[in-house]
This record gives sequence, structure tokens and C-alpha cells, in this order.
Amino acid sequence: MRGVARKQAMHSPPAPFALWPLTLLQGILLVGLGILAIVLHLLFSLPFAMTIGCLLLASGIGRLIFTLGGDQIGFWPSLFSAAVEIAFGFALLGWPIEPLASPSLLLMLFFFFDGAAHILYALHHQHAHSPRWQWLLVAGTGYLIFSGLTLASDDSPAMLSVLVSLALVSGGASMIGLAFHAHRAMSTWLNQ
Repeated sequence: MRGVARKQAMHSPPAPFALWPLTLLQGILLVGLGILAIVLHLLFSLPFAMTIGCLLLASGIGRLIFTLGGDQIGFWPSLFSAAVEIAFGFALLGWPIEPLASPSLLLMLFFFFDGAAHILYALHHQHAHSPRWQWLLVAGTGYLIFSGLTLASDDSPAMLSVLVSLALVSGGASMIGLAFHAHRAMSTWLNQ
């Protein structure tokens, strides 16, 4: 029985590498939304809270789809992160009637909880010997720093837009880096 299990393990790709396309798509989505956060603020005079709320909702729904779409490492932290993004997206949109608090307070809490989720996600990847888990740790730490910087923003939509943009781009870049490394490792594994 052990020989069969070993043969199956040899013929299936390692868990951290198998879902690299989903990780890449999620990273591209986050980078795109991060760029959109700045572009929408600079080019249009859209209401800040509505714009950021929509971007967080899109990011959260995308993360939820990717999380539920595959058997991935760090399922629970990723699911928590999706729930945080969706909840704070709705809160910034003023669901159901009015905003629950100032945008800077909501974003400070968002950065804190999502940063904690990213760090837990990184630790799950480290435990599974996933490549480049440090990228996720750096992104999570960045989110915690952005949480502190939000206090200094003084409710400035420009500053808050920059912080949201940086957070989404750094989170997306960490996912893209993880995906590229996993793709290279997967190619090496397939050529053995």
C-alpha cells in the first residue's frame, strides 16, 4: 500500500506548485485594482468611499472565487481576507444606508485585519515549504504599516487612495512573484 501512495505522490505535483495559474490571476487582479485606485482618484472626481468600497468588493469577490476554486495552502486565512475585503467594501459603500465610520478609520481597520490575514497566509505557506512565502509576509507587514499611516492621513482622499493602491499592488506583486516561482518549480518537477 505504501508503494502505491508513493507512486501517486510522485505523479502528482507538489501542492504549492499545482495552483500557480490561479495565484497568478489573483495577483494580476490585485495589481490591476491597485492601479485603478490611483487612476480613478487622479482622473475622475468620483466619491472616494464609493470608489474604494467598489475596489475592495471586487478584490474580495475575486479572492473568494480563487479561494473556493482550488484546494490551496492557507485556505482559512485567504477566506478570512476575502471576508474582510467584502465587509469593508460594503462598509465604505455605506451599506445599507450610511457609512459606519470615517473612511480613514475603516481603512485603518481593513489594513490591520487584512495584514494579519496575509501574515497567517504566509505562515501557512512557510509550513508547507511553499516557495517565496516571504513575499506574502512582506505584503502583510506592509498592510500593518499602512494601517498606522492611515492615522496620519487626516481623512485625505489622496493619501488614502495612495495607501489602498500601494496595498493592492504590493499584495498582487507578492502573489505574482509566488506564482512565477511556483511555475518554474512546477516546470522543473515535470522535467524530472
